Amino acid sequence: MGVQFEGALRSSRTAEALAHRVIDRVPALADRLVLMIHSENPSYREADVVPDQDLWRSCHDNLARILQLVTATSEVGTADGTEDYYDAARATGRRRAHQGLPLDDVLRSFRFGGRLVWDALTEEAGREGEPDGELLLQIGNRVWEVIDRTSAEVGSAYHAVQRNAVRAAERRRSLVWDGLLSGTTDSSFLFETSRVLGLPVDDAYLVVVGEATSRDTGGAHRFEELLRADGVRSAWHTRGAELLGLVALPSPDQRACERVLAALRARCDARAGVYGPVDGLAGVFRGGRQADLALRTLGPHDTLATLDERLPEALLLQAPELSELLVARWLGPLLGLGRTERDPLLETLDAWVRTSGSAGRTASAVRCHRNTVLNRLRRLQELIDPPGHDLTEGAVPLELALALRAHRVARRR
Repeated sequence: MGVQFEGALRSSRTAEALAHRVIDRVPALADRLVLMIHSENPSYREADVVPDQDLWRSCHDNLARILQLVTATSEVGTADGTEDYYDAARATGRRRAHQGLPLDDVLRSFRFGGRLVWDALTEEAGREGEPDGELLLQIGNRVWEVIDRTSAEVGSAYHAVQRNAVRAAERRRSLVWDGLLSGTTDSSFLFETSRVLGLPVDDAYLVVVGEATSRDTGGAHRFEELLRADGVRSAWHTRGAELLGLVALPSPDQRACERVLAALRARCDARAGVYGPVDGLAGVFRGGRQADLALRTLGPHDTLATLDERLPEALLLQAPELSELLVARWLGPLLGLGRTERDPLLETLDAWVRTSGSAGRTASAVRCHRNTVLNRLRRLQELIDPPGHDLTEGAVPLELALALRAHRVARRR
């Protein structure tokens, strides 16, 4: 065991001596590495985002650090104080991330650097005679261990920049959405919002307010991609439990609105309310309030509705005390019954109102005989006792229809 350790230590000293001598050739090696990168890693040349001087300086500094790390590490461990030797790798990772060069291409260049260092070390060893196989193995292991660690530092720094960029972009999007929904209409703010969201200032829009789910954190991005596949431009954002959307209309006419709404219904599986068209980004504040009102009218099995489709329910939501009075006056005795009697009567009454007082169509809707419907209507007449109205004659009181809508809205809430 002692002999084996002494042999490893002797090889380590030899590798260190070789690395110290090669460090003097780093400028020339940097020239060769730049040529190798341009020749074998064409993304650097095609992307044209890394200036020549930047590339040479990066090659020089990283080659120097790799050789320093080769002298500071051995098979039996890593020397203390080598953490600072990764500064060049981290700086390269950060710069290339800012420049937008793909990480795979950056790491490929580091592998080229490792190959160049290996060649330089073996060439240096050959000047003193034919190097033995154990020494070559030790050098190779040392070099590629350093390259692996250095590449990991490059990737870590690169990803940190990307994460920060994503967080900064999300902060900007959050700020512009908050501004839109708080009613900010300053022209400079609207133009900045247009730039961040990628939507024109003055186009017509549908405004969407939906329910975000914790299980679908990527829903906003998915809806944007799905609508883009349909040729519809949009921007989406998740704010707390809210899903917010702006869907561009090619024109503010009804036909264009219906076409975009159809795409929205097909693509958006979130529970959401829609309002529009609104006139440009300045109209998002009002549109957001109205879309939220439409959302609040949805039942447990509804997915998406426009405010135009839910105007009576929206009015009732805006006047909760009057809604309670309507329900109490028209449905109070009915709702006070036991469930066994109440539910069939309530289902029949709801179908009768929806069919404009047709006993025959009500019978089809609730799947029972027409005479059963008439008997239930007589019972409802006793319970409701609408003044001046005979339910069996097919007259639907407006107040009763509103009371049923108010009851549904209250149950949804």
